[in-house]
Amino acid sequence: FFSVVFLTKSDYYSDIIVTYKYNKGNVVQTVFKQRNTKMVTKRTYDKKGRVVKEVLRLGDQIFINKMKYNKKNQVSKVTMSSNLYPEKYITKYKYDKKGNPIEIIKNEGKFIIKNEYSKGYLKKTSQHLEGEEGSYENENTYKYKKVKVPKSKVKRVEEQQKILILTGHFDLVY
Repeated sequence: FFSVVFLTKSDYYSDIIVTYKYNKGNVVQTVFKQRNTKMVTKRTYDKKGRVVKEVLRLGDQIFINKMKYNKKNQVSKVTMSSNLYPEKYITKYKYDKKGNPIEIIKNEGKFIIKNEYSKGYLKKTSQHLEGEEGSYENENTYKYKKVKVPKSKVKRVEEQQKILILTGHFDLVY
């Protein structure tokens, strides 16, 4: 194991410390601390190096994500459970021929995200949410700016971008 500590100071995110622990190149634990808040995420990997289980602890709250993969090693299903409620929440993923996630269906179709791509880049995301008070639509478009990434960081950046596209969040898989 070895750890990496990330410390940021800004007006909005003050005194955030994120610690990553690695084992054989995989992030097995992430600890997020800000003031009196501590969130710990632990991951379990299969023999192919894929995350198959993720446990997130935030105080007394525990969230467990279990991942399944398709034949192309893409996340096809995530089942989330928690000690806060008895239900399990299922998210299913569909991909295009290039491996881009084009449809994300959460909670039996009550929340659907559709992604559109152009020349390999995420171009537009549309969201549809069915709730007790009606439905909600949202659409985001993306523009890109070319930046240089050191070769040693390319793989990590690509992994974080995939997580962001799949979940809308860095470092959290729902």
